[in-house]
Amino acid sequence: MVGVLVDWERGPSGPVVCVKLAAESWEINVRGARSDLMRLTQVREADWLSRRSLRVGLVAGSPVFWSFAEGQVSLLVGEDDEIWDVGVRFPVGVVDELVQAVGRLADP
Repeated sequence: MVGVLVDWERGPSGPVVCVKLAAESWEINVRGARSDLMRLTQVREADWLSRRSLRVGLVAGSPVFWSFAEGQVSLLVGEDDEIWDVGVRFPVGVVDELVQAVGRLADP
């Protein structure tokens, strides 16, 4: 089970959305503009087998790449989606929940 928490944070150039994804053994905080995070509605089209991914958000200042295969989303943190430093996989429903939470988030 992966939990999703969404809230605003102060970024260097204004408010940014912080998405906390947390499982029993890991936690990742992705920061980004609301409009960028809403692009994750397209995650099912980011087919890993076709080498397509979505670059959405930052983790610890590094880009985040999202891809989809076999009902699972891969979240990859690093320079690109081929050479990454950290990766986790979880059911695509977690991204659906994330997008809904970002959409419901009141303006800062």
